[in-house]
Amino acid sequence: MPWTLLMGGVMYLLYDSMAYKLYEPDVGRIERDTGTPVRDLSEEDLVAAIKRLGIQRLEFTPADQTLIAQSQQPVRDLTEKDLLAAMKRLGIQRLELSPEDTAVTAASPRRAGRYCGSCGHPLSLDAVYCERCGRKTDRR
Repeated sequence: MPWTLLMGGVMYLLYDSMAYKLYEPDVGRIERDTGTPVRDLSEEDLVAAIKRLGIQRLEFTPADQTLIAQSQQPVRDLTEKDLLAAMKRLGIQRLELSPEDTAVTAASPRRAGRYCGSCGHPLSLDAVYCERCGRKTDRR
């Protein structure tokens, strides 16, 4: 399955061999045509739908490449300053944790768990493959 990013009405889909940039309305057309969310399509199925529907792939700009590179860095690896800057840029509001939230977070079994080295997704302690990106985990 591809790594996906939806930003400003454009969806980026990154497969192992190719990257695709599509307008959000075209993504909706593909999903209606295939009956499957775009992020769950194989590259072969995506290309077939694009051809069948006559959808034009958009050209990647240097700004797109920078955005993708920055977005692929797992949030857990960002400094607080970089995280706050990204939240501001994306219009994400910072929320304070309530005492109840803090208690739930502290009791979470994943708090001290492992994370996928590829996408940053939390992993269960016995996971062999990442649930999000499918990459084999480093079983340390």
